[in-house]
Amino acid sequence: NNLFIKKQKSKGEYPIGVSYNIGMKKYETRLYSKDTLIFQKFFDTVEESFQAYKTEKEQYIKIIANKWKSQITPETYKSICEHIIEITD
Repeated sequence: NNLFIKKQKSKGEYPIGVSYNIGMKKYETRLYSKDTLIFQKFFDTVEESFQAYKTEKEQYIKIIANKWKSQITPETYKSICEHIIEITD
C-alpha cells in the first residue's frame, strides 16, 4: 500500500517527486523504496524532473506488481500495472 500513498503535507510547492536543490540550482527527482534511494537525477525544469519521476515510479510499480503477481488477482494486477502518476498527485 505504501506504493500509492501520497504525502500531500510534505510535498511542498513542486509536483510529487520534485524538489529544488539550491546548491546545484537544479530540480531534483528522487524515488525511494523502503527508505532506500533507488533513483536520483537533476534537471533544469520542473516538468523534466516530474516526467523522470513519473516514468521511474510507474516502472517501479510494475516491477512490484510482477513480484507479487502470483499472489494477487488478475484484476488487481491489471489495476496496479495501469496506475498512472499525475502531476496533480
